[in-house]
Amino acid sequence: MLDALRQLGWSEYEVRTYTALLRCAPATGYRTAREAAVPTAKIYEVLQRMEDRGTVRRLRAEPGGRTLYMPLSPTELVSEFRSQQERMLQELERELKEYIPRMSGLAAVEDWLEWEQSKQRRLLAPALLPVAPVMPHNTGEVN
Repeated sequence: MLDALRQLGWSEYEVRTYTALLRCAPATGYRTAREAAVPTAKIYEVLQRMEDRGTVRRLRAEPGGRTLYMPLSPTELVSEFRSQQERMLQELERELKEYIPRMSGLAAVEDWLEWEQSKQRRLLAPALLPVAPVMPHNTGEVN
């Protein structure tokens, strides 16, 4: 579970904070920091980021009272991730379709080949590194 959250872009502190809140919520920032082994100086920044993302809710016990935090339930969290992924994939599909050549016949094939070649150049360019020259193997034959 922890690796899955990290792969979804959560920081180590966010993973620890969420799992700590699952165990002890509702909790103050101080208690959450203690349970999560996150420095107290960082916990409020982490909680704010998580609140902005919608994975943590802020509760106030009473006006002027302590602020308490609640995590999104695991079911809600997974549902939200699914929705986000679906929206992202739909957007990706739409954008990728814009790259498909709209012509037909030979012009479409030429356009597609040009696009494929430019894609390969973009993919290979960062991988190109200086390579030592290859010395010909001496076979013992005389030219």
